[in-house]
Amino acid sequence: MTISKLTTVSAGLAFMFLACDAHTLIGMVPDGSAPDDGAPHRDVLAPDVPVGTEGHTCTPVTFPGDAPYTLPAGVAGTWTGYFQGGSPVPTSDVIKFSIQQLADGSGEVRVTIGTAAPPPPAASATDYYPPGVPTDVTFRIPTLIEGVSYLAHAVTWQGTRLKFLLSEAQPWESWCALQSSYFVADQSRYNCIPGFGGGWSFPPVDAGGEPSCTASDVQGTKQTPVSCPQLSQCNGQFCTCDSCGCAAAAAVASSFDVTFDADLVTGVGDGHNVRLTRNAN
Repeated sequence: MTISKLTTVSAGLAFMFLACDAHTLIGMVPDGSAPDDGAPHRDVLAPDVPVGTEGHTCTPVTFPGDAPYTLPAGVAGTWTGYFQGGSPVPTSDVIKFSIQQLADGSGEVRVTIGTAAPPPPAASATDYYPPGVPTDVTFRIPTLIEGVSYLAHAVTWQGTRLKFLLSEAQPWESWCALQSSYFVADQSRYNCIPGFGGGWSFPPVDAGGEPSCTASDVQGTKQTPVSCPQLSQCNGQFCTCDSCGCAAAAAVASSFDVTFDADLVTGVGDGHNVRLTRNAN
């Protein structure tokens, strides 16, 4: 996993640049309403794109290691329990597995942490997601969120031992779908801001107001105003973009390794011990 380096540059107001190795920026500031029209190597936002008509990548995002699998006998059902000695979310240690056999005979495992409702779909491309996240301009990467039904990826069964990964960016699918994609020429890849770096400036303490953010090359010579949430999350590992649009990335994952023994499941999830029991039907 590659994370951009953080460099501090002083020039009047303080700017901090997430220094990726992008040198050429093209594209105009996204208005946050719809993705672009998929034209590669473009340097303007196409004016003829109907709002909300795209919002996806050209092909579905695939998680490394995904493949159909079948369930061992006796594991299908709902299992609930708790994390021991800590939890991936600060508000609850509850965990639930929902394991089912699909109509085509393959299996599906879903994991929910906590008891809260999942966050609603994103409504704005230029706000932080999920709602209620503290406003800041620090570099961010996805983390597990309470209430989300995570689909297990890279699932392997070794007898009754189950190993899988959860894509931590999954909850940002609706936010990524609102973004415009921008081609960064020297990287031959896309991002949801025009570049793979950026910076922010703060008003004087006695002036009040909000910080302002820009997408930028690593030298700081080309700066394009963007919303601070987009700078933070587009430079994180929330979205992946191509010439059609953006979708939730498959880059940051939490690993689980558990074993089923009759009506008990024990093991490790996201670095914490877990214990679950089968729900009564």
